Amino acid sequence: MEDLRTWAVIERLPWLVEALGLTAGAICGSLEEALRRQVYGLGSADELPAPIDWERNGIIISPPGTGKGMACFVEALLHYERVYVLVPSVIQAHKLEESLDVLFHRDLGGCATSQRKARGLIRVITTGIFHQLVADEDSQLWEDGTVLIVDEAQRILENDPETELMIGTCASQGVPVMIVSATIAPGTLPEVYGHGASEPAQVYSLVKNMHPVEIEVTTGREITQVLSETEELLADGKTTLVFCASRREVASVADLLAQLGGATVRVTGAHQVEEQIAEIESAQATGLPVFVVATPGTMDSSVTVPGLSCVVIQDMRYSVDWNKFGVIERRHETLPVNHIVQMIRRVGRIARTDGQRDKVIVVSSCPRPELMVETPQFQPISGCSPHTQIENLLLRAVQFDIPFADVHDYMVSNFAEERIEKTVAALLEHGMIERVDDPSDPDGFELTDKGELVISLPFEYRWSRLIVEAPEELQLWLTLAAACGHVRDLEMHEEQSLDVAGHQRSEVLRKIALMVEYLGLEHDREQRDEADERGLSFRRMEQAETLFDLAMEALELDWDVDELAVPEGEEMETLLLEIVTGGLRTGLYKLYFPHRGDRGGWSEPRPTPDLDGQFRRFFVDDNGLALSRYAEGGVCAVVASPTWFTSKNGGPCANLDDVTIVPSDLLPQLVADLAKREGWFQVTFEEGEFRGQTRLEARGADGWTIYLPSRMDNEPEVGVAYWCSPDRQIGRGIQTVWIHFPVNG
Repeated sequence: MEDLRTWAVIERLPWLVEALGLTAGAICGSLEEALRRQVYGLGSADELPAPIDWERNGIIISPPGTGKGMACFVEALLHYERVYVLVPSVIQAHKLEESLDVLFHRDLGGCATSQRKARGLIRVITTGIFHQLVADEDSQLWEDGTVLIVDEAQRILENDPETELMIGTCASQGVPVMIVSATIAPGTLPEVYGHGASEPAQVYSLVKNMHPVEIEVTTGREITQVLSETEELLADGKTTLVFCASRREVASVADLLAQLGGATVRVTGAHQVEEQIAEIESAQATGLPVFVVATPGTMDSSVTVPGLSCVVIQDMRYSVDWNKFGVIERRHETLPVNHIVQMIRRVGRIARTDGQRDKVIVVSSCPRPELMVETPQFQPISGCSPHTQIENLLLRAVQFDIPFADVHDYMVSNFAEERIEKTVAALLEHGMIERVDDPSDPDGFELTDKGELVISLPFEYRWSRLIVEAPEELQLWLTLAAACGHVRDLEMHEEQSLDVAGHQRSEVLRKIALMVEYLGLEHDREQRDEADERGLSFRRMEQAETLFDLAMEALELDWDVDELAVPEGEEMETLLLEIVTGGLRTGLYKLYFPHRGDRGGWSEPRPTPDLDGQFRRFFVDDNGLALSRYAEGGVCAVVASPTWFTSKNGGPCANLDDVTIVPSDLLPQLVADLAKREGWFQVTFEEGEFRGQTRLEARGADGWTIYLPSRMDNEPEVGVAYWCSPDRQIGRGIQTVWIHFPVNG
């Protein structure tokens, strides 16, 4: 291996830097100065960028396509025995490994996320593997002679506070760390990921791009209109990459392009890229215009589409994050400059012989002049939302003996002290941590056995808590559901309506049934074929299996695939009871009362704390769930996780995920508890007369306030007491109310 290391750095790297024109070679000190000047386009009198000081933590900022991976990662072998490269997704790990195979040698690199071969000198890992290595004091990550390189840092550090903290922990405790990104400003990164506040990380900033491209920003038109009216995109043999904001947009745009005579390939997740690269190559062989239609974050980095000469970008994305009310909210917004440049740089990587430039069309609602400059100004990494749930983060802090007051020293994200104090109180109440009276303990807390178990599970805190607090005989089933994530994320295309392991009472049991089916198949050819036939992503199913295996190991639970079956009868009822009661106890779910709306769907109107005098409609997709069978009087009760969003017409709405119908014997007490928390009151309606018309009304406790039902499609029964909440005042002494559920169930 030492001969391979020397050959790769001393012989192969200089040849590749020169042959491929890798401008990142300008900061590789192992290369001859003349070659470094050549690839960066400098004369003998020009100042050469400083070479990487491998004895000091660093921030390497170099435009997309400049060869950071091939140059910097390989040169690190000259200075370190082991090189760990952290990437944001499995597909990027595999593509980096493939590049090392092709350009260097098959034994040079290896993915810890891949079973295709043994680990090489450069070990490519994803965040899940990284978390395990950091938590294991005996892992090679902590040994002398190891360097950690964080590639695509702008994607790894955003919306992942645990990974932020862990990288900061490595940097502060002596592991050499290099942060690599194409489209960021340094911001606070040098201070956070240096050798402490007194010795910040060195910043290496390269500005020389690959080949220039033509950028056109068009406003006032939909992306479908632009695609259908741009004739050059429809030329035979031309390959165009189209970035759309959502899976639904991908489906509609791909349908339009197919009608225009193009060969289309849809990519709606990084987990699909490997499965569809071959499909792209087959489409190109037809000689038709080829359109690869993808969502942001899938093919905007680490994946090169062969023969690509044009990119069309829909300047919009959906961000999904926690809001200040403790609810996940989906918003649409224009793309940050950092992300657009990543997409732009899918082209301009190869010099054209026809004298033309590759083209980029940005379809936006505003002019975006910041894209038209030679050197775009990037924003620093902001980390995650200040409202992100931080239970797992603080458990990690206790695990690493980091005082809560010092957590921000290890991160670019920032959280209010009040939030940290509130979360610490909750962790104490949940029995995850306990105070210790030991002057030598840096933070004054330690994890309980329960907290150790929760932090060892690869799930978000509320799911992990639900699993750990459940009876042992139910933990396997709940772990299967947690590993599966959302069923819709497993589906390859948005427009497909798939009957995936349907269950009439619970989406959670639906996921369990799907995982039981998958694990029961012979690994892995049959699993891949089955996924293809059903329109599911094999990669995502494979990742779910990995998460399940990790959780089973942490829980020390034995299981036999031959004995694995979907729970039925009394066992299923016990599991449903735990899903409902445990989900409400841990805050994973909330209680809702879906009503059948005018259009046949199910929704519940409910005031939310962000609205003043308005209500939000909570929608549940009853595909596979027999809501009508369990509903009485057009209403039933479910537990679910909400995601807020705003509809196209501006209405406040929410989707309900992980829906489980509540067993009827639980309802009276659950509803009474919810009514007490929400301040609901009891109302009994009688028939009354107003202006010659009969109507349902109720008298308030004061004897003169009149309550009227807000919903005409769910009229209450006369003489039945209902839990209600106020809607709006419509006249003196007259108020409409939302009718939630009968007091007696």
